[in-house]
Amino acid sequence: MLNADSKELVIQDSTAYVPGSPTKKITFAELGRIAYNNQSLLPKGFEAGLQITYYYTFAHAEPFLTPGPDRRVRAQFTFAAGAHAAVVEVDKETGKVHVLRYLVVGDNGTILNPKVVDGQIYGSAAHGISVALGEGFVYDSEGQLLTLTLTDYGKSSTLETPNIEVVHHPVPSHFTPLGQKAAGEGGAIPSPACIASAVEDALKPLGIKVRELPLSPEAVWRLIQEANQK
Repeated sequence: MLNADSKELVIQDSTAYVPGSPTKKITFAELGRIAYNNQSLLPKGFEAGLQITYYYTFAHAEPFLTPGPDRRVRAQFTFAAGAHAAVVEVDKETGKVHVLRYLVVGDNGTILNPKVVDGQIYGSAAHGISVALGEGFVYDSEGQLLTLTLTDYGKSSTLETPNIEVVHHPVPSHFTPLGQKAAGEGGAIPSPACIASAVEDALKPLGIKVRELPLSPEAVWRLIQEANQK
């Protein structure tokens, strides 16, 4: 397209150009329009499109996947870290738990797509909060499942889900090409324990210890009644 040798080209700021030549340059957008929409301009025998598939092989995969003395294999190559904190209010009359504030500080290494990572944190933390406050299987005395629908199951809606604040504290990984670490549903792991700890702290004057989830209004109300009877 530029009548230039590929060795002359420099790629920078989404543009391919020949240094020192004001006319020999083309943007990625222009290249894309040609490659997909104007194949008559493509070199003979050149396949339309600008797609390529690359599979990354983890540099330390072999020692990681070699069983140790205990015959266990470390299947995870990167690890994310995070801290969750919650402020809750408990209605002593009804047992209802209100999450007033929820904060997540996470280390996902180099973040390639902030909106995607934030969405994963929001969704997984919201799932964990829902697990803590209502999700659970309930059976009758004959073993018949009673929570058959979302009406019965206790899944949180947007009304019960708090605003989740996210702060990133990225520490790039030394083992991945761009320093990225894991993301995904990690927020669902600490969030139930975070809510349980916050509820236990709110009920600390009653000497209540939280040992089971979910903390539905009925479950919290029973904890309060049992504490009052002591």
